[in-house]
Amino acid sequence: MRSRSLLLTLILALVSVAASAQFAQYTTPGSLATRGITLKERLENGMRDARWRLGGLRLEPQLGLRDVSYVDNVNPGRSPKVSDVTATGVAGLIGYMPAGRKTIFSAYAAPEYTWWDKLADRRGWRGRYGLGGFGFFNHLSLEVRATDVKQDQYPSFEVLTPATVDQQTGRASFELEVGAAISLFASVEEQRFNYQSLPQQGLELSGLDRTQRIAFGGVRYSLRNGLKVGVGVETASSSFKHSLRDRSNSGSGPLLDMQLQGGRTFLNLHVAYLTLKARQGADFPRYRNLTGRAQVGWKPHGAVSYTLYSSRDVVYGIETQAPYADSWLSGIGAEAPLGWRFDARLFVEAGSLDFGSSQGGGGGRRDNILNYGLNLTTKLRGSLSFGIHVIHTTIHSNDSGFNRSLTSIGSTLTIGSQGTPF
Repeated sequence: MRSRSLLLTLILALVSVAASAQFAQYTTPGSLATRGITLKERLENGMRDARWRLGGLRLEPQLGLRDVSYVDNVNPGRSPKVSDVTATGVAGLIGYMPAGRKTIFSAYAAPEYTWWDKLADRRGWRGRYGLGGFGFFNHLSLEVRATDVKQDQYPSFEVLTPATVDQQTGRASFELEVGAAISLFASVEEQRFNYQSLPQQGLELSGLDRTQRIAFGGVRYSLRNGLKVGVGVETASSSFKHSLRDRSNSGSGPLLDMQLQGGRTFLNLHVAYLTLKARQGADFPRYRNLTGRAQVGWKPHGAVSYTLYSSRDVVYGIETQAPYADSWLSGIGAEAPLGWRFDARLFVEAGSLDFGSSQGGGGGRRDNILNYGLNLTTKLRGSLSFGIHVIHTTIHSNDSGFNRSLTSIGSTLTIGSQGTPF
């Protein structure tokens, strides 16, 4: 019993400091409050449920209205207050092509049109596109994929004004078993970000355009109880496109990766202790801290499941003079079926943006974040699904001029796949 208590204490301590290894500028509220499934499960489920088959090719359509939402304040912290209604129409196709029993090729194309009622300048075409190859062999798993996602999102919790972001990603990874319980793993990923500025709102976002690279590798040991523990090294770098606000940096540090997929419990943790330094001529004071992500979930006897989670990131400043903020976000989520095919997910999370950490510490602006929300989803008939959400964000700053809040009420109606396989 004592060993279990010590393990739980260790996990909770790790959850309180871990964060996303991708240095996400913005973490969607509640996105970490649910148990995900593995890449292999997503691909196999997608092939199994595909509506059309042409020989070995499996095809799944995607049609629907996404993020049909009322936003009470499109530009929090700015005058005048503007409320608006938005919706995104999606029409896409996902393809799967198995090559034998252990290799899968997949591609998808999902053009989207985003409409705003009052903000006509933000209407336009977006979309998600991807191509990948995946192998799941007896002692080796590998993946190579490329994606291009252009969608509206918030630049960060500093600026809660939706902007169009084009994110192009290439990734290659593998894991090779070299013993009964030992494997080697490695991954390399490059992401290119391009932000659309909003001159009518006085927002210049091109200072966030950058190329970001993350690479890590190490050795993983699998315990008999299903827990997998990996240690290694992670390197990270960011190269900014424009010299006006160049925060280019690079660095490395030790890595800890833990995974457990049990029937009633799960653990996903990826944390690195990075030391990041400015490249020549860049404005980036040294960053030395933990980064990564952690999720711990359990399902006691009954229908309700719970998830504790945390993320910590380097978030680049937009309007503040600080080069970056040390950002963390921790929360708890609960999921339960409500009957008549309805599932509910509640979450509450808190965190902060500490801009003083990049200005020598001992003061500076600090924004405290509180998010909470509710998601309801249901399968209406066949592949027709419907969901509604209510999400509220409140940010209190030690500089009262930067206090802001945002409430979003929306729904989604889709036929076929609700997302992309990778």
